[in-house]
Amino acid sequence: MSPNNSIGGSGNTANNKPRRHYVGLCLQASMVGLLIAASVANRGLWESSSSSPIPTNSLKLESTTTTVTTRLHHQANQGQTATSESATIFSAEEAKEHYQYHDSHSSPSKGQTTVSSDSDSSQSSLLSLKEAKEFLMQGARERTKKELVHQQEEEKQDSSNNNNNNNNKKKRDFVLPPLESLISNNNNNNRQPKILADVQFLLDFAVVGFGKCGTTTLLQWLQQTNSNSTTSTQSVQVRAPSYEAQFLVNRRPTQLVRKLYQFAVEEQELQQTQDARILKGFKNPSDIRRPHSRALLTKYWPDTPLIVTVRHPVQWMVSIYNYFKIEKGRHKATIEAAQIVDRGGRDHEGNTHHYVSTAKGEFHAILATLGKTALTETQEWNLLSPWLDPATTRDDILEQRLPNPIFFMELQQLADTNVTRARQFRNDLEHFLGLPRDHLPPALHVRPNTQHIKSKNADKLEALKLDICASENAPILQEMMDISRAASQWLRHYFIVSPGVTVSSPDYMHELLKGWMISPCPNDENDNQEEQPFVRGYKPPLL
Repeated sequence: MSPNNSIGGSGNTANNKPRRHYVGLCLQASMVGLLIAASVANRGLWESSSSSPIPTNSLKLESTTTTVTTRLHHQANQGQTATSESATIFSAEEAKEHYQYHDSHSSPSKGQTTVSSDSDSSQSSLLSLKEAKEFLMQGARERTKKELVHQQEEEKQDSSNNNNNNNNKKKRDFVLPPLESLISNNNNNNRQPKILADVQFLLDFAVVGFGKCGTTTLLQWLQQTNSNSTTSTQSVQVRAPSYEAQFLVNRRPTQLVRKLYQFAVEEQELQQTQDARILKGFKNPSDIRRPHSRALLTKYWPDTPLIVTVRHPVQWMVSIYNYFKIEKGRHKATIEAAQIVDRGGRDHEGNTHHYVSTAKGEFHAILATLGKTALTETQEWNLLSPWLDPATTRDDILEQRLPNPIFFMELQQLADTNVTRARQFRNDLEHFLGLPRDHLPPALHVRPNTQHIKSKNADKLEALKLDICASENAPILQEMMDISRAASQWLRHYFIVSPGVTVSSPDYMHELLKGWMISPCPNDENDNQEEQPFVRGYKPPLL
């Protein structure tokens, strides 16, 4: 603005100077009054009913507003100037006097104003317009903060549904590439087909371990939907081969791509008529212990969520023994305890010397090779080293680290009778896999590959089952309990608390795993429910 211009229009500059200050101060006073009124309303100090008595705090603020306005008018009449940042509005003593006045008297009548003396202003702290603004805006900021927190809580509550909606939108917008662009066709020569492009989108989940730990039940359960759910669960369907997919074990990932591509074609056709998607996966419980299977997952499907199930190692041994002798028709085969007990008996391919082998049930040693834990403490290595190759080092394991996220579960969680905890387990697994909430029904147990046994042979076959508590099977029980106790401690203290590993109801999982310290045989002389205290922080000698 030019120095010769005035607020009200043209005219003498000297004559208009007081008028300019007066108008500016009036505007400031009006603004302060509005801000104070807004702050009072925001803080809930005004009563909603006109018949209710006015709170003392509101009288104080009303008095303050009147004082501020009067002070600005007084300054203007005296020719004083006041800037928006540093003008002295009223002193703390003046405010106190007006607060006391309105505590003992009614509010001033219309048109009345009160101006306090400035005699003590030099000795009392002064409140500037900038400070008044800051005080008034504090209430608004607090209210805004509360609203933001509430909004964030609502957004967090709906985040799962929003993610599912976004995934559905991505699926609808995605155009399935031709199969020929994903894998090579080498039918004219002896070379194996190769994967040519990114195939991560084809595999949404995999059940990779362990055998005889409920993997068949788990997969069949995942393919069901909850008919009693109040939300729409039909928009997501789960597809997987009904058999154990040996594609990675046989080093034929292109065959897995072909199978998953069939599900992708089905999904694209389904999306032509409805808003739906298909969750594509497979099950092979031996992949978890085979290094080359894990290497293929790392190379082609590093982001695919993996599910790993375990059970008490002693119960696992009974299950795999009975499955081999009865359900696989090997009842004539003779299995000696010396053949079964094979500590660390896995070769570089993950194979064991016998189908029924304690080496398959060394859950903790196998899971340690995934590289999910730090492997920097002596105590951890003491729990693992008896079942690892003596030449194995920390660097060897970390070089082959599996990047995939893992959902770790104990078989008893599928049969949990605690309704609240069982539902939490379902919801946690749904969230891990990207399924809608309450998509899964309550779990049902399924016995895989169960053959119909004729009644005349039932007694004979029943006699073939393993009585692991019998004295002749003491070496098997001893080895499996050694595994149980070491695995219990390592899983609880290292694995389930590691990044990249998800468990449902950690306290309950801890309780289940601690139960592995106890032998299921009541007369086990070597049973020891107590675990040795942990000594943390020491590096192993292998490093």
